[in-house]
Amino acid sequence: MKLLIVADGFRGGASFQARTLASLLSRREDVALMLLRPEKDIYIDVPGVKIILPEYPFKRSRLGKFFSELRTIRHEIDRFGPDKVLSFLNSVSPKVLLSLLGTKVPVVVSERNDPYADRAAGKPLNNLLWWLSYRKADHVVYQFDNFRKFFPGKYRRRRTSVVPNIVLPAPLKKKWPAPVLDPEGQPLQHEGPVRLIAVSSLAERKRIDRMLGYFAQIHKACPQTTLSICGDGPLRDLLEIHAETLGVRDYVRFEGDVTDVYKRMAAADVFLMTSDREGFPNALVEAMSVGLPCVMLKCHEGLSEIIRHGYDGYLPESDEAFVREAIRLCRSEKLRRMTGERAAAVADKFSPEKVLPLWRAALGLKGDAAVIFEDNMFDRKGAFNAKTARAAALTATVPYVVDTYLIQTFYGPLERLFCGRRKCVSGTIEVEEEELRRSDVVTIDGLTVRIIPNRYSILDHFLFYKLGKRPFFLPRLLKRCAAIAEGYKLVSTHSLEGGIIGMEAKRRYGIPYFVTWHGSDIHTKPYKYPCIRDLTVDVIKHAEINFFVSRDLLDKSENLGPGTKEVLYNAASRLFYTRKKASTDSIKKGMGCSGKKVVTFAGNLVEIKNADLLPDIFKAVAAKRPDAAFVVAGDGKLLDFVESKTKDLFCVFLGSVEKEEMPLILNMTDVLILPSRNEGLPLVVLEAQRCSAAVVASRVGGIPEVLPDRFTVMPGPEFVKRFADRVVQVLDNPPAAHPERVRSWETTAREEALFYVDYV
Repeated sequence: MKLLIVADGFRGGASFQARTLASLLSRREDVALMLLRPEKDIYIDVPGVKIILPEYPFKRSRLGKFFSELRTIRHEIDRFGPDKVLSFLNSVSPKVLLSLLGTKVPVVVSERNDPYADRAAGKPLNNLLWWLSYRKADHVVYQFDNFRKFFPGKYRRRRTSVVPNIVLPAPLKKKWPAPVLDPEGQPLQHEGPVRLIAVSSLAERKRIDRMLGYFAQIHKACPQTTLSICGDGPLRDLLEIHAETLGVRDYVRFEGDVTDVYKRMAAADVFLMTSDREGFPNALVEAMSVGLPCVMLKCHEGLSEIIRHGYDGYLPESDEAFVREAIRLCRSEKLRRMTGERAAAVADKFSPEKVLPLWRAALGLKGDAAVIFEDNMFDRKGAFNAKTARAAALTATVPYVVDTYLIQTFYGPLERLFCGRRKCVSGTIEVEEEELRRSDVVTIDGLTVRIIPNRYSILDHFLFYKLGKRPFFLPRLLKRCAAIAEGYKLVSTHSLEGGIIGMEAKRRYGIPYFVTWHGSDIHTKPYKYPCIRDLTVDVIKHAEINFFVSRDLLDKSENLGPGTKEVLYNAASRLFYTRKKASTDSIKKGMGCSGKKVVTFAGNLVEIKNADLLPDIFKAVAAKRPDAAFVVAGDGKLLDFVESKTKDLFCVFLGSVEKEEMPLILNMTDVLILPSRNEGLPLVVLEAQRCSAAVVASRVGGIPEVLPDRFTVMPGPEFVKRFADRVVQVLDNPPAAHPERVRSWETTAREEALFYVDYV
């Protein structure tokens, strides 16, 4: 793709981000960088990127200058002939959008400032110009989600995404002196000077005058402090006079523009920032990446996505709080070291590897391979977690670019009325849906996912679930989605919905597609809903390779029809690992289960999981082990039934549980039970093993492939009694834990990548 990036000038954070992004994207795309007002006598060179410096004809009137600038921008864009334009800054974007009126060149706008403060401080004519021109934007990129929420409904409903700034690895790291201990082994306070630093232009909105006032109070409490201000600007003389007035001129150094800013930050002890208005403050994240503890006056809510207050920095909201936190840091070398070491992790959070995929998705750039699946991100369980975890591992493993697409179904008011209000882990789904509708790109556990919206159809619901007929709208949407596969070298899909997209992409473009089958899409749905059986058979038959998460699932697929088939096992996330016993005991205490043996069921409370048998199993176990406590982590239509039948037992119902909380629950679990009627290869079994919990499960699906026979129970007569007896046996004689034997997603991704070598 030919991409033109337009920025204001050579200096400033937005221009630096534009140059950095252009350099990174130029490795795969044809990129040009146009600077509208480059500074004179500055050599501009970005390797691999064409630089365009427009020359404007001289005009006396402001209106004449404006229109001549538009004509010049249009002329330069026409000369380069880009497929897409990316414009930085709200002072630049309206000009780019207006200059391209009447053309079909899509423009992506990157909003770089805090709109709450920026629009309030802007001139009415400029705000009107912004308002009119942004209607023509193809996509709008914001730095923080709260910036996106500022814009009116019609702009929020446009294609939008949230992309933070790219933070390059710091060339230097802060080296803290080794702590000096007293004779009793306690750390002594370092008596040397404490060097505060600020990196900022000396402009009005940076409020260096406010910082000097804060420093006067800090210095009074901590006389060993000094302040270095790196940067220059029109207010320097006034600020020097102000420092003199405050009586701290001898302790403040105005360094001017410097070229060794990282070296100076690495030599400092605390970083300060007191701006009235900021977008994504580059100087702040650069200081954090060096390993400096930072104190920044909170000027907007988005800053909380950079600094976790009290953990890796401080975001005070008042003058008194700012001075108080800064004095705490100045008085404690241990606190400075601890906060700075935590702050350095920001370099990974906003690294090019994490942020560049977000930019590529916002710009619609395509890599070499695509992962496509249909699922519900508001119900992140089992198969959903398997799909995203495997896609993330594949993306991190292979040397080429992998893009991930999610077909997400949304419900309108009529559908909500018909289907009822749905719940998710964090609350009511409808609230989250309204937020997600405005985004094209989301990040799920570090994986960049491009959203393909699907409006739920009452007609499809009636046809499929009531009449047993094929849906009408969904298959047509899936076939239209095949267009996104154009340009990729291969498509990796999941289940029937993804397989339909892959099969259509192969028919249209000759692109090879691979399908992963997870469980019910093979062993249940083709039989329960015969209308999709033939479609499932066709997807299996035409796929390059069909992956099955267990050998049992592959064997069952033979009843559907032939195809090229392989087993590719599920794995467990690195979030799941064994905690220390003290931590486990603390979790049990918090749940009110101290001194008890915890038996946990984790999953959907539905028939296929045999959730209706849970009360009888719990009662049979409790009869032999009165010290047993029962935990149910999950939701479903049988929840009320299970609750009503277990009122006389020690039973804790957690409802839907966040993925991050499951490792804690599994660590306090003595035995995880899974009495399912059928399974593919349930992730929770692998995750429990990684957390050193014993597992007792039905001998169905792929479970016998990961659990020895002594931990499985064959379905049949007296199943409840035999299952409960096995649970009691395991409680009485817990097995030795071997969590390291459970495979990782990296292993699965490497095996998957071997099948793609001939295509990419």
